[in-house]
Amino acid sequence: MPPALTPNAISNILEQTHGSQDFKPIVQVFDLKELKTKPDADDAAKRFRVLASDGGFAAQGLFGAELNAMCERGEITKFTVLRLREYIVNDLNGRRILIVMDAEVMDRYDAVIGQPRVWQPGTGTNASTGMNAGGMQQQRNAYGGAPAAQVEGYGSGGGNGANLATEPPRASGGGYGGGAPAAQGQYRRDGGAVARNEQPRSITPIHALNPYQNRWTIRARITTPLELRSYSNAKGEGKVLGFQVLDADGTEIKCVCFNDTAVRLAGELRQGLVYEISKGAIVTPRDPRYAIYQYEIKLDNHATFVPCPDAERDIKKMVYKFKKLSELDALNAGDMVDVIGIAYSVGDLTTIMKRDGSETSKRSVMIRDDSDTSIEFTLWDPHSVEIGGQIESLIASGEKPVIAVKSSRLGEFQGKNMGTVSSTMVEINPDSSEATRMRVWFDQGGADKTFNSLSGSGGGGGKGSGELLSFSTVKEIGEELVAKNEGVAYLSCCGIIKHIKLGAEGNFYPACPLLNGERTCQKKLRKDDSTGEWKCERHAGEKIEAADWRYMFSMVCMDHSDEYWVSVFGDKGDKIFGISAAEMKEIYDREPERYENMISDALFNDYSLRVKVAVDNYTDVPRAKGSLVEIERVNYVDMSKKLIGKIAK
Repeated sequence: MPPALTPNAISNILEQTHGSQDFKPIVQVFDLKELKTKPDADDAAKRFRVLASDGGFAAQGLFGAELNAMCERGEITKFTVLRLREYIVNDLNGRRILIVMDAEVMDRYDAVIGQPRVWQPGTGTNASTGMNAGGMQQQRNAYGGAPAAQVEGYGSGGGNGANLATEPPRASGGGYGGGAPAAQGQYRRDGGAVARNEQPRSITPIHALNPYQNRWTIRARITTPLELRSYSNAKGEGKVLGFQVLDADGTEIKCVCFNDTAVRLAGELRQGLVYEISKGAIVTPRDPRYAIYQYEIKLDNHATFVPCPDAERDIKKMVYKFKKLSELDALNAGDMVDVIGIAYSVGDLTTIMKRDGSETSKRSVMIRDDSDTSIEFTLWDPHSVEIGGQIESLIASGEKPVIAVKSSRLGEFQGKNMGTVSSTMVEINPDSSEATRMRVWFDQGGADKTFNSLSGSGGGGGKGSGELLSFSTVKEIGEELVAKNEGVAYLSCCGIIKHIKLGAEGNFYPACPLLNGERTCQKKLRKDDSTGEWKCERHAGEKIEAADWRYMFSMVCMDHSDEYWVSVFGDKGDKIFGISAAEMKEIYDREPERYENMISDALFNDYSLRVKVAVDNYTDVPRAKGSLVEIERVNYVDMSKKLIGKIAK
């Protein structure tokens, strides 16, 4: 006896009388075929076409990429009986296509169940066929007569679906006894033009978007800054623009575009405005760790943005999904979180050098909330200057502001920390009920409560600036990193410079002053002896008037625990020697004795150092290596005040 299928399943699905959340029918795979794709297509691009049957009617459809593996392993084959657990229905050129994202194998059978025919709108349910879902009674056609002649293919010929019955042919045109006239659309099969549908386009909510739609329009507000960024990879250099949009239902999705499209949209669009957006591709996020939704919108030059000022009232300016700080300890590094809390301490604005040789600024803020937990929040440029400066001014005036943070990246090293990314939004003293509750809690006793800090001593994110001084020793941190053979730590310490290692041509180098994207190149120049001109590998053929001299050297520093090598770049050397690298180069060329004295004068002085410590493998042996983040002559008065403050706490 054949397995029982869900009666009228195909009609109910395609007429959308049941949603995919509460209706999980059992159907049979009438036919299954892999569609042809490009030879270099990835697994996600593969598609399996399916003909699903309930014994009375059959529907054409596609399996989502989630089911590719089951088809390839042979778990789903022709005549397999499935329970559809998640699916949607799309209209494609007037046809309704079933898209199956999740299914469960219920049974296997070796033949077609019943005598299914292709479902068409208005054909009714299986009850009109005079048969049950198992196909035990004889099926009748839509006119109550004998079964229609069986044909091959999906109702139109071909080798698949040989047992599929089709509707009897209908006469064209209207009138008595004739079939219904052909539905009007934009195209006809013979290619002739027909009247367009001039009805206003419908707005699709973001939560209804999926990769199988080819026509949609969403109405949403751009909520994040439109920051055009440069990138460089194996394929070359380019521009990228990423931003988030929010619709009236409160659902957010990320939009991303590249190169010419990115440049155009960055100039045309404005943060905070509402647009009707269409003609983009719905794709799976490239990096799920930083995704805000299961899909994202990839835009090209065909994408359209129509301003929609009339919808300003319907869509919120921002939607938060706040988590308590105490909950962050259970999350993974790289997760994106929204939090709200009290900013009670802020560090100094510092400049650090990035791996590509460019510089950026950062500032550390300590925040806490009513879960009696605190965490370090690192503001990177531009947040470090704009938002960080406002927080610093408020705290300096005696106020402890409420800050709401959206889309902050969670980090982990010796504890948890948070940091800004390009899409991070920070509001100071926002006008919201959550901010009011946080302010009342803090003012009515929360400020005096003890709390647990998720950010450990010496952890990533810039420990040690301002009130966050951490006097961890270089030896302790270095040994810990070497033992783990991975990780990065930032620490503050007091020490002296024991030795400065000079290169064959001093402690500086000729850097390229030309722009590489939006940043200064800073690549080392080579001088052509025959012409006397400077040459840069990155800017071949371009004329360089003069080199931009920059410090680059290594030195040995010491604290009470150990001595260690530290790399020094850029303006960090300005603070050690008190003059720029260009001035140092001139002294090196004209006054060699004075140059040597300046090197000696920099040794054996007390400095307050901020050092980035990382693991470096030298001859396959891990060792701790430091790079200088900040250096200042010790201000004994300020340091004593900070130590007294820490002792008092």
